[in-house]
Amino acid sequence: MLAGPLCGAAGMAIFGTATTGTLFATGTPLMAMWGIGSAAEQRIVMRGVSVSEQGELQRALGSLVGVASLLGRGLFTLTYARSIEGTTQGTLPGRHGWSRRSCS
Repeated sequence: MLAGPLCGAAGMAIFGTATTGTLFATGTPLMAMWGIGSAAEQRIVMRGVSVSEQGELQRALGSLVGVASLLGRGLFTLTYARSIEGTTQGTLPGRHGWSRRSCS
């Protein structure tokens, strides 16, 4: 269960510290492995419900992921645009990365 989030953390660390495009690209497979964590988490959640309710739970989880994706993309776009526009005082480079990680 920890393999997915650990791969995601390693990928983010590589992305954040990469000094070349090739080094940056080495983080991509690790970021792709982040997705294996959601299957393990869903399996753990499914243990607590009856077989007849599993479909409802899967739909509810899918709906939550969809809403989070919509809200997260808008929040990321807004903070990224504000952090690079240069007209705001006290710009904070990387602020968009913080919002992305907090929404995922």
